[in-house]
Amino acid sequence: MLCSLTTRILNRSLRHTYFAKMCADKSKPVCIDPSQKRISYDTPILNKVDQNPFIQFQQWYERASNSDIEEPNAMCVSTCSKEGRPSSRMVLMKKFTETGVTFFSNQESRKGVEMSDNCRVAVLFYWSALKQQIRIEGRVERVSDGEADEYWATRPLMSRLTTSVSQQSKPVSSREELELRVEEMKEKEGEGVRRPSSWVGYLVVPDSFEFWQGHSGRLHDRFQYRMTGGEWDTVRLQP
Repeated sequence: MLCSLTTRILNRSLRHTYFAKMCADKSKPVCIDPSQKRISYDTPILNKVDQNPFIQFQQWYERASNSDIEEPNAMCVSTCSKEGRPSSRMVLMKKFTETGVTFFSNQESRKGVEMSDNCRVAVLFYWSALKQQIRIEGRVERVSDGEADEYWATRPLMSRLTTSVSQQSKPVSSREELELRVEEMKEKEGEGVRRPSSWVGYLVVPDSFEFWQGHSGRLHDRFQYRMTGGEWDTVRLQP
């Protein structure tokens, strides 16, 4: 046992020495070494989950909403091009029902183009304060124009103005150019800024969920749901 402990300490020391030497190499001008940065997860053990992943999501989301997390609806959406090149970005969930996760974006942006070419997407919620994450995989489809219009009308004026003038994901010469476009649009449309036809809503229809609860020593809890024959099958995964 003493030998095993000594080996672990030695291995940790060797790793630290390796990364320290690597970052000391002046030929590498950028080097960040977080290899020894870790915290202990002191969280309750997750022994079971609801049979319905949508109910399980709602339970976890409500807890996140009632915590100090600033934007519990922030999620990472990953898409993939026709050539198999993945890309990810953070967006805000605007609705969650038993049909799926809804968010809004510009269909001419990179993610919009990729979702048009490949309807398979992945979504990730990560709540560091709770040591929890939820992964969702499924297909994406457009929501109705009526639903997009309804949500558009609730957005703050500045958000509507910026969305109207921004050709999302396209190059721009300067920030000043964007600010000028916003001012021009405000003078032209006032409060009645209409939804651009390119700004649409997307619904992610899940066929897979995974709920992850972090624990100390990497003995994490993971439960996966997969849609099989019209029903959800649930299994515990190894961490």
